[in-house]
Amino acid sequence: MITKTSNLTDHVGQCGLCLRADVQLQDSHLFPKAVYKLVIDPPGGRIRSPLHVTGVGSFTSSRQIRAYFLCSSCEQQFSANGESYVLRECARQNGLFKLRELLLSTTAHWEKGEDKLYEVSTLLGPKIEQYLYFATSVFWRAGARSWSIKDIRVNQIKLGKYQEQLRLYLSGKTGFPGNGRLLLSVSSEAIPLRSVIPPWTGRSKGAHYHTFYIPGILFTLFLSGELPSECECITLNGGKGKFMLLTPVKETGFLREVMAKRNG
Repeated sequence: MITKTSNLTDHVGQCGLCLRADVQLQDSHLFPKAVYKLVIDPPGGRIRSPLHVTGVGSFTSSRQIRAYFLCSSCEQQFSANGESYVLRECARQNGLFKLRELLLSTTAHWEKGEDKLYEVSTLLGPKIEQYLYFATSVFWRAGARSWSIKDIRVNQIKLGKYQEQLRLYLSGKTGFPGNGRLLLSVSSEAIPLRSVIPPWTGRSKGAHYHTFYIPGILFTLFLSGELPSECECITLNGGKGKFMLLTPVKETGFLREVMAKRNG
């Protein structure tokens, strides 16, 4: 519960992550504030309001998805453990895309059609954890509360028993769930889709998955007692290696559905 003090800029309540009560809550974002700079043009440019896609359609708005939710310490933890690094590596407006360039600097583990799979244990080392932590922080936030923009609710995903497990992982109190796998798909298109798409939920081969997109990178989280067998050999934290997939992301079912809502 949030309590407003006499100062309208003050919001005191319980932090959603560390659960400390009566702390000063920050103006938290579902996505880091910096990610919006990747999808709008500089002053004078054509695109000044990002595209937002919800379960009922799409719209443009200069507003961001935000709420008073986390304390300052937890906000800083999110930034240090994943946000700052990952956002430096994703696709920029000037064509720079550090993560894709890094993958292309080495030999693919295998290739099939337009898809290339890379084993990144040596290439990224401890930075792998930054991607896992960043993705988890967004999925957890999307399930922890209801978010809205322009009085329109953003899809709140349901993580069930994993909601608390992910909170404990983000808090540094336990490891990542043993039956959770993160698939990281890097856009191979010359010009990746310039958009930010909040988490959605789908189902594949009997397992639920959750997915979201930032410029150039599609994150897909599988949480299930019976994971698809391929999760072990293509995901970032599978049992057979640490992998990233370079693929035409715009052709995935998720992005096609999003584009249909965008054009509908």
